[in-house]
Amino acid sequence: QSHPDEYWWDACAGAGGKSLLLKEENSDIKLFATDIRDNILKIYYDRMKKTGYKVPQIEVADLSLPDYILPGKQFDGIVVDVPCSGSGTWARSPEWLQKNIKSRLIEHFIPLQRSIVSTVLPSLKVDFPLIYITCSVFKEENEENIRYFLDHLPLRLEKTAYLEGYGSDSDTLFIARLTKLF
Repeated sequence: QSHPDEYWWDACAGAGGKSLLLKEENSDIKLFATDIRDNILKIYYDRMKKTGYKVPQIEVADLSLPDYILPGKQFDGIVVDVPCSGSGTWARSPEWLQKNIKSRLIEHFIPLQRSIVSTVLPSLKVDFPLIYITCSVFKEENEENIRYFLDHLPLRLEKTAYLEGYGSDSDTLFIARLTKLF
């Protein structure tokens, strides 16, 4: 639940679905959106414009780089839908089941996810939420990452949930709401 005039960062914005949901919940919130893919941010821009919402500040950003800093920006909330294995999409794209994803998970995705969360956290105000999302069913990307964040970052876990979409040809998502402690 957001409040008027809050400033939220959609850190891995993609095509803007999460931002649109935030605006639907509270049209008065201010948004900042980043993604590593310029082409997907163009789609984000077009979607926001089509809906009639004010287009937020948009920036191409590689959040895996620990030196990415937003001087002077502090957010009331950050949504981080991190790049992941995509195992939660297998109900609608079973061809991915043939790939050997476990080695890529350990070598690429988990370090990337941890790096992104560590990079964005300094820009979050104390006592405000970080929403961590994957479209994965693997505990390594979900529960084990949350345990890592709690052990290594100033975060408190509020709740986690799986949104199971496999019964309706939708994606399964993992969502965790954490709060910054200091």
